[in-house]
Amino acid sequence: MKRKLILVMMSVAVIAGLWQGYRLWIRSQPSLPVETAILSPDVQLSEFRLGNLTLGGQGDVYGSRGVALYRVVDNGERADPLFTFDHRISAIHERRDGLLIVATDDGRWEPEKPCRIYRSIDGGLNFEQIKTIEGGTVLWWSLDSDQNGRLYLAEYGPQKQGMSKTLWRSDNDGEDWKIIYQAPDKNKVHLHRIAIDPYTDTLWLTMGDGKNRNMLRSSDHGDTWQQVDRLQSTAVVFSEDAIYWGRDKKGKPGVLRYDRDTQRFTNYFDPRDYGNYAGSIYDLVRLPSGDLIVPFMKYADQSHISSVWRVGESGAQILLQLASEEGKGVAIETIAGPDNDGWVYWTGYQFKAK
Repeated sequence: MKRKLILVMMSVAVIAGLWQGYRLWIRSQPSLPVETAILSPDVQLSEFRLGNLTLGGQGDVYGSRGVALYRVVDNGERADPLFTFDHRISAIHERRDGLLIVATDDGRWEPEKPCRIYRSIDGGLNFEQIKTIEGGTVLWWSLDSDQNGRLYLAEYGPQKQGMSKTLWRSDNDGEDWKIIYQAPDKNKVHLHRIAIDPYTDTLWLTMGDGKNRNMLRSSDHGDTWQQVDRLQSTAVVFSEDAIYWGRDKKGKPGVLRYDRDTQRFTNYFDPRDYGNYAGSIYDLVRLPSGDLIVPFMKYADQSHISSVWRVGESGAQILLQLASEEGKGVAIETIAGPDNDGWVYWTGYQFKAK
């Protein structure tokens, strides 16, 4: 009996060693260049190519093309133009009651070009300017609102001293704005994701880059803050028992799971287990099933494949490989849905959630 037990333990050790060796081998396999490939029948080419894709508070998906604002309609068949601004759209947010906020900025890294904030109370047919930010840009991950309708704006880029350090709150639909957080005034410090937990109304804020990375939360709408960790994250989705964070750090790609009960982080998904996949995650979507849609970027100096995955408790499925080659970046900046018709969108593609 003892001999059999020893043999079983040895077999388990050998299998574990082989699996670990396989993981190391598969991570080392060069896979570039690679052409774009749709790897799931649930992914389709869309008839429109929109940026700043955002799921609105009433279940519609909005997006932009340059200075033009669009809303996706007719079961994902088309995107209707709503309004044309004088400057390039950088962020879109629809509050639960339909109030629509749009930010425009012709140069996120150019402080002489201001960021303008607009408000619409008629579904995007008309807009009025309600705020101007000098030396800071509001991006797609910089806008949110809580259960009582408070609006939040976070500044991203340029990253120089004196710029991109401020988080704003409005308690009266954008009429007035109050500074609720000021990041350290250091070079390269800038604000990343601002997000409201829909289950607790907790306010989360992340920032970067590198040694400046930080993750904070507030349970009193930004009046006081608590440091949670020093993670650099640019994407988040919430569930009843956990919060999922997409990482933005070279060498450590993937999704972290933050357990609400234990308040601890664990690794949830690492694409390197499946091949030459990695990259920053700029946005996440959670499906009604609980699965996540996870897009990965590729910067020009990186040599992995840019990809989109469906990840859940039952495993991971690759949905899309984007054309990736040495010396070129591939950006998947925003992903939005599921909308009222069950579609998830990223630029040039749509995915039917089932």
